[in-house]
Parts: sequence; structure tokens; C-alpha cells
Amino acid sequence: MPVEELDAPLLSFNTLRQIWGGRQRSLRAVMIAAKIEGSYRKTAQKVKEIDFKWEDSKKLYHDIHEQNAKLLYTLCHENGGSWTKFGQFLSARPDLLPKEYIKALEPLQNDINPTPFYQLKTVLEEQLGPDWANLFAAFDEKPIATASIGQVHKATTMDGREVAVKIQLPEISKLFAQDVVLFRTIANLLKGKLPQVDVPRMVEYLLKTVGEEMDFTNEASNIIAFGKLKHVEGVKVPTLVEELSTEKVITTEWIEGVRLVDYLSKNHGMKQKRVLFMLQNSYVQQVMRHGLYQGDPHPGNFLVDADGNLHILDYGYMGKLSKLETRNFVRLIMIITKQSTEDIMVVLEETGFEGLTKEMFEGDARSIIGSVSGANRTSKMDVIQIDVLISNLLEQFRENHVTVPDYFISVSRVFVTVGGLLRTYNVPFNIMGTQSPFE
Repeated sequence: MPVEELDAPLLSFNTLRQIWGGRQRSLRAVMIAAKIEGSYRKTAQKVKEIDFKWEDSKKLYHDIHEQNAKLLYTLCHENGGSWTKFGQFLSARPDLLPKEYIKALEPLQNDINPTPFYQLKTVLEEQLGPDWANLFAAFDEKPIATASIGQVHKATTMDGREVAVKIQLPEISKLFAQDVVLFRTIANLLKGKLPQVDVPRMVEYLLKTVGEEMDFTNEASNIIAFGKLKHVEGVKVPTLVEELSTEKVITTEWIEGVRLVDYLSKNHGMKQKRVLFMLQNSYVQQVMRHGLYQGDPHPGNFLVDADGNLHILDYGYMGKLSKLETRNFVRLIMIITKQSTEDIMVVLEETGFEGLTKEMFEGDARSIIGSVSGANRTSKMDVIQIDVLISNLLEQFRENHVTVPDYFISVSRVFVTVGGLLRTYNVPFNIMGTQSPFE
């Protein structure tokens, strides 16, 4: 679905037809949204009547958040398609939703059933022609990876090259067109109902992101652009096979390797640290030097080959920073890691944050960067756990109704994910980068 179509009127004959076409999914979504809206409305009324203090009301909302997060997970799982993508997106966004939702939605990252290959043949015929099979000497119908938008299969071209073919799931464009209207309708229903959550803004960001990811020509361009950059030694970018890539099919060289998590479970000590430091340094370089970074560092998007090289996969979503945005992000990181004495409130305002008040920065207990403390430093190394720190910051921003610039949200999501992965293996994430696992 072209991104420009997202600007279409909310209700028209075409959109009503789309809703009717997916009425079962639409009805399920509206019913659950109404249930969530009702529970928050009743809770807000209870808080108002009893005149709860904020800390007491937070405890009350905790149970409601958990209850509604389970409902949202069920909805995303059952509706599939863009709903699964929606849940995956939210599971990595502590700036948008309370932690109860993040925890409940995390399973969606690996909760996708494969699509039978016969259903994908129609896409291959449409995109590569009715004789598409003649373009390959071999094509494995068993998928090697399945995602919410596409499925990957291994194949061999007629000239002997082994390739990975990512095929967009059939009907996904149609379902997304139906869901655009549905998402916006629900966003309006929930507007102002979820404490500290700007639902309409959240939905619009999602629709824009998914709309871009569904056009595989964007991903092809991303692979080419990213591949031209000079990367950390050992970090590799797959080569695009342009003649076999279209709007709904994208083909790259085949990478012989094991998934990162499998490699880490089988290798320990310096081998494990070497790959993790390589991953860390790569993302520090991507963000702080290149201003172009792979925006979905899910562990499944990395392979390690026999030589220990780290291959980055999936370029459907790329983050892009201007030189000013890169500079601003570095300024903020220097402050929150206590390597700069610049005034935090002044820098936040200069870098695009809105809704700040002086009260947020007064006293250790109330400070919006109060999370920078000994509790956020490792016992072995005096390095701040940047993923924990940024997650706490984003949660405080949300609770204080602070509008966070999109670029900071995007970069934060990446560092929270990468930092969390490193912390799983007891490796602290040094956002300033290190060149060796021995440092």
C-alpha cells in the first residue's frame, strides 16, 4: 500500500468497503477496543471519586494494564498480518506504552505460523512472471524464516548462485488497507483514555512504518545504500540480487551461518564476547557516524558464519539521522552518562522535546534523569546499563506527558534492544563503543 494512500479520508465508500471485507477481524478489534476503553473509563472515574494520589493510582492501573495487555496480545495474535506487526512494534516501545504491555506483547516477536508455499506461488507469478520457476535451478518450498509481512525461502539461480528469496505474504496489502481505517477508528475511540498514552500519534507512526516496509523496493534501496558504507571489521551486509527483486519479492545472496542466539548458546568466553562487542560497535557506528542504521535489531536478524563474521539481515526499516540529529543525540547521551555538564533541560528543549517543566529536574527523587545512579551500573565494570537507563527515561517522559522527537524514539528503541541482548549475556553495553572484548 503506497504511503500516500495513508492520507485518504477516514471514511469513504472505498474504506467502508474495506472494513466490510474484513468484518470478522474488524468486529473482533472493535469489541476488544471497546472493552479496553470501558475498563480505563471506569478506572479513571474511580480514581477521580476516591481522589487517589498518583502513586496509589499507579498501583490500581497496574492491574488494568495487565488485563488489557493480555486482550491486546490476543487480538494481535488472532488478527495476524499488520496486527502482528503492530504488536511487535509496541513490544519494543516503552516510550509509548506501560511496561505491562511491553511484557505481554513480547511473545509476538516469535509467534508467527508459516504460510503454505502454494499460497505464495501467486505472488511469485505476479511479480516474476508465470514462468518464475524457470529462473531458478532449485527452490526450497520449506521456509527458513517467517515474519509478519514476508516469508524467506532458500533457492539456487540458474547460474548456480545460492540465494534467499523473501516473498510478501498474499493478501497482506489488502488486509493492511482494511486495517488502516480500523486502526484510526480505534485510535479515536481510545484517544485520551489510556493514561500518558497518545494513541493517535502511536497509530500514525505505526501506519507510516508498516506502509514503507510493505514496499520491498524500499528495502532493496536500503540494502544497496547500507552496503556501500564502511562497517566495523567483521560486520557484513548481504548483496542484493536486483534482477530477482520487485515490489513484493526481494532476493539476496544466501548467507551460510547460524542464528546469533544459537551461536551465543554454543560459544562462551572470548568468542561470545567478540561477537557481542562487534554488534555493539556496529550500532554505535551506524548511529553516531553514519546516521543510517538497521532499525530492527531483533536477534533473529543476525547470522554468524564459520569465520565469526556477523551478518545483518532485514532492511525493511532503516533509521536515518541528519547531522544535527546525530549531534543532538550524542549531546544527550553525554549528559545522561555524566560525561557532559551541559544543562539537561536546555539541551532537551534544543533537541526537540516538548512539554518539559522545571519540576521534572528538581531533586534526586523527582529528577527525570534520576535513573542515572549506581543501580544502573554493573558490579564488574563502571559502565552504565544504557538500555535500562533509556527505558527508564522513556517511561518517565511518557508519565510526564513529554513529547519525544521521533528520531530519539527510533534510536532509543535500537539501543534498548541491543543493550538488552548484551545484558542477557552479562556484557555491559558501552554506548561510546569499545574496540576489543578484552577492554
